[in-house]
Amino acid sequence: MNTLTKANAVRARVNEFYAQHAIGNSAADAFPAWWLWRRFEIAPLDAVSLCSNGPGDKGIDGFYLEAVDGKPVLHLVQAKLSDSRSYLRTAVTGFEDSLPPLRHMLENGGLPHGSTNPVLTRLAARIVDSREHARSMRINFVVLHLCGEDEEAIHRSMTDARERFERRAIAELGDYQFTLSFLGPHQFDPGAAASHVPGAPCRVRFSGAPLETAGAARYYAGIGRLADLVSLYRQYGDYLFSKNVRMYLHKAGQQGPGRHLRETLSAITVAPSERAMPAEHFAMFHNGVTLYAQTANFEGDSLVVRKPSVLNGCQSVKNAFLFFEDPAFRGKIDAVRWESIQVPLRVVVSSDEDFVRRVAVANNRQTALRPSAFRANDPLQLRLGERFRSAGVFYERQEGAFDNFKAARPDELAQDFGNSVEAAVTMEDLAQAVALVLDRPALSVATKETDLFEDAQYRAIFRESNLENLTVLVFLRNLLKVSHLVLKDLREKSSRLEPLVPSRFRYPFVRMMARYVARYEPAVVRSFGREVYGRFGPGHELRAKLLKLAGPHQSGMQQLFPEIWGSEDGWRSATEKECIQKALRKLRVDSVSALEVATE
Repeated sequence: MNTLTKANAVRARVNEFYAQHAIGNSAADAFPAWWLWRRFEIAPLDAVSLCSNGPGDKGIDGFYLEAVDGKPVLHLVQAKLSDSRSYLRTAVTGFEDSLPPLRHMLENGGLPHGSTNPVLTRLAARIVDSREHARSMRINFVVLHLCGEDEEAIHRSMTDARERFERRAIAELGDYQFTLSFLGPHQFDPGAAASHVPGAPCRVRFSGAPLETAGAARYYAGIGRLADLVSLYRQYGDYLFSKNVRMYLHKAGQQGPGRHLRETLSAITVAPSERAMPAEHFAMFHNGVTLYAQTANFEGDSLVVRKPSVLNGCQSVKNAFLFFEDPAFRGKIDAVRWESIQVPLRVVVSSDEDFVRRVAVANNRQTALRPSAFRANDPLQLRLGERFRSAGVFYERQEGAFDNFKAARPDELAQDFGNSVEAAVTMEDLAQAVALVLDRPALSVATKETDLFEDAQYRAIFRESNLENLTVLVFLRNLLKVSHLVLKDLREKSSRLEPLVPSRFRYPFVRMMARYVARYEPAVVRSFGREVYGRFGPGHELRAKLLKLAGPHQSGMQQLFPEIWGSEDGWRSATEKECIQKALRKLRVDSVSALEVATE
């Protein structure tokens, strides 16, 4: 098997791992966990817990600490699912950035003051556990990559970067033995399957009982401890929410329920004891948590669970974690009161993934859900996200994912999603943009996002043949987002358009303009289908171009709207089928497919 074939095989295996475990935002985020799983034969969830699954890894994508001949060996990983040599230099620079906090961990048994990085926090805890042998620790810095050159060629090409790293590492870690190595596809064995290893047991204090059930699923209902759920988040990071229908919402966390939750926690744990709120009030003031587990068994006063995932309550768990880690409260939180905070807890044990998804959706209906929530972890959506990533576009499957990524990893956003710095393509945007340009569903259906994710409509819209050209899809998304502004500009040009309501007529406008551009102006798709735009100010190039195309000297849509939709009795419905068909015939695009545009 040649190197290219091996690289493709590795990429395929990592994609499979990502599809099964939905780590982070793409297969690239799953690469370090995949390697740890295969290399050290640990459970996938345990591998994930040792890796960055999203926010800011600060130079370390993953780690593994093992004992060899009684001495600790620490493997630190930077993983680049790419054949670009420039990423190797980025990885080495990342390792350089990790050296000061690593030295602090080895010498002081903890993180530098103010550091809350989740990967480093978990690493620091493991180093503390091995403290008595820390001085004899060997450290392996490993860069994983898919470059095609052989090991010797890679070694030579990285001479400057290696020497710079070694000088810095000697200065920071002079008392420790360390190595820097580059592992490429020819050093992986993508075909060998790791043996099955059950996930590590997690103990959650629990007072409750199993509920009777006639099926294979098992349920437990009772009271748990908030501190234990925060510990689960500390161990697994955002992967703890991988089966949820939304990620943590930063904006919501700063207001409304999120703010009230932190106020309650402060009143319980930070306030002077004589004025402190009773810990049991938390369970009465705030919603509970629903937890999925692969297995769950009673042991004493606890449930021992494996492969946990929060199905409902991720905002509560993440807000509690952020409260506990807030530097403003460092040293002020009463540990006894914190450990005593109880929370209503339900635990679901099932091997039926579809059932688990339905539980997640049903449990989250108490707060507004995006229509796409039930489809967030559909394998088709995972594959589509990977394809968009290869085009530098962020595809948002889970609500809040883009804001989380942008806030935590701005440099990576610019590097890996250079065409999506301002905004993401959301699943709703894409579904509606595609639906609006198809002959079916009817325009009246395509205007309702909630209807587009019902089974029949979803299958018709997200058919593979509709999703082949990513440039077209990005253009249609941009067209949808700017359409009401173009109509607003158009209305200002003619008094005959005064009755036109941009928010309603944007839907027929998208169908008309998409087909017109596909037939007469395909260069527009090529020009405005690469980058996802977040703002469309008055001088925006796409807004100006579409306004010109809609004018009397181009498509003539400016005249078509009052001519076809206007009448003495008032304008007809924007989505009336007869009007739309007539407009398409006038434009001579009634048989044109807006999805079939040559963009190369």
